[in-house]
Amino acid sequence: MLVIVAPGQGAQTPGFLTPWLEDPAFAARFEWLSTVAGLDLVEHGTTSDAETIRATEVAQPLLVATGLVAALQLFPHPGDAFDRIGAVAGHSVGEITAAAIAGVFSLADACKLVAARARLMGETDAGSMLVVFADQKQTQELLADHPELEICAVNGPQNTVVGGHPDHIKNLQGALQSASIQCRLLPVQHAFHTQAMEPVLAQFQAAIKDIKFVTPR
Repeated sequence: MLVIVAPGQGAQTPGFLTPWLEDPAFAARFEWLSTVAGLDLVEHGTTSDAETIRATEVAQPLLVATGLVAALQLFPHPGDAFDRIGAVAGHSVGEITAAAIAGVFSLADACKLVAARARLMGETDAGSMLVVFADQKQTQELLADHPELEICAVNGPQNTVVGGHPDHIKNLQGALQSASIQCRLLPVQHAFHTQAMEPVLAQFQAAIKDIKFVTPR
């Protein structure tokens, strides 16, 4: 069985698309999705610096478009992909990549959806996310002194993500380091998967009302 797992925001690095775009088929498909998303994703994937591609409005469409075209490049005939892929999964915004590969919506609609998602999320207040190398229970106990923060992802037995205002995250990071608990800031500008995203939910619903959703393959 072939399983494809699509990464979430923070997986991008400056220039990571340069070798991919040497392939004419990849370049043509990627340029098409770039047009659909309304962003120059070719530039962002080749020459934009780390700070530019950290922006939510750029990072999310960039990762989804890259994931979709990369999945197609696995097969001589793109139509074969849907018969040969046994399962898909996506982390955070990678869920959109996975859903498109599974046929929930078209590749074009996936890019329209992620562009709307990224734009609206980008309009929320600035936030930060911190990976804490501890289990969920221990992290919850650590947050007792930081009630303004919340757990927004559990990535594994010893990998819990906390989100909130940058100042509060910085305070937690200092406390963890003083206690010799490993942690790492994620290269993002907002506190995804937290209550900070709730103000844009209604706008997001309106923005995607014309996208057709179907039963996944």
